[in-house]
Amino acid sequence: MTLVIGINCGDGVVIGSDSMATTTDPINRSVNIQQYSTKVHIYDSKVIVGVSGSVGMCQLQLDSLQGQWHSSVLRRDKNAAKQFIADTTFKVTQPYIERSRAFHNGRIDDSLITALMVAAPLRTGPVLLEFDHQKAVEEKNEEIYFQALGSGAPMAYPFLKFIDKIFWKGKPPPTISDGVFGVLWTLHHVIDANAMMGVGGPPQVAVLEKDEKDKWNARTLLDEELQEHQQSIVAAEQSLRDYKKNLKPPPVDLNS
Repeated sequence: MTLVIGINCGDGVVIGSDSMATTTDPINRSVNIQQYSTKVHIYDSKVIVGVSGSVGMCQLQLDSLQGQWHSSVLRRDKNAAKQFIADTTFKVTQPYIERSRAFHNGRIDDSLITALMVAAPLRTGPVLLEFDHQKAVEEKNEEIYFQALGSGAPMAYPFLKFIDKIFWKGKPPPTISDGVFGVLWTLHHVIDANAMMGVGGPPQVAVLEKDEKDKWNARTLLDEELQEHQQSIVAAEQSLRDYKKNLKPPPVDLNS
């Protein structure tokens, strides 16, 4: 159970997640154990990967790509990178999926379902890619520029659409700062509204942006940076509470 959100902005990419991991007791499968886990990873200081689903299966996929980002992914164009990530991660998960089908009459155990969200500055430019459990890939663009994965996604999408309607108006957020604001507000909304879904813990947010040397750089935002955006969220919520106070009464028609 998890929530991972990605937004393709005008000047980079933002990926954020909650930090709650839920595992099942191997003896008593009705007992769930919750603990904190890192779900947003950075590789080669240029690639952000958000993971959703089984911790073990996610680790397999991340390990399969470890050390290969620079040589095998970043130097490729978009289509080649998509194919490489899909093939590499599916190869390590396929034996477990086939074994599950053998034990469950052709059905895949839900605990094996995982998804990846990848932000990378490829040879043809920065991209935000989503890979589902079958490793089918979808690229986020100017029309579909935000994505949510995991058990918290059904609650995240309506709130992201609300933020989009108010602030972005159907276009990608113009700046990384705008994207972080949207990701963080949505994470807080879902965590506060329904922690029973297994979504919880401190938010984790990473950005892919150009540095002072005009080079693409991926980094995790520090707590003080997130605090600045949190203050903006508090101000936005207060503004909504006060909106009636700022309404002007309709003009009086003296001729009526």
